[in-house]
Amino acid sequence: MEMRLLLLASGTILAAGLLVTIGALQLWSPDLYLRFYDFLNAGMRWNKGAEWRRNIHSKQSRALGLLFLMFGLFIGLLALTRLLSKG
Repeated sequence: MEMRLLLLASGTILAAGLLVTIGALQLWSPDLYLRFYDFLNAGMRWNKGAEWRRNIHSKQSRALGLLFLMFGLFIGLLALTRLLSKG
């Protein structure tokens, strides 16, 4: 049971770290976020001219980045406290 909890918590922490990374990049460096997005989705070459890529510097996009950042921090801290409380 402990190993299962450890694997679940570590996977959740990794996913939360990815959310924090995406949110921080989208909030503070939208151009670097686009490069990171292209790195994660290397096979999607048809999406280069999408409308959301042109609007990446908008306030709505930055608000979404802040939402990702806060949600990732919340989920990561929740998983970390769950992991430390069982140990």
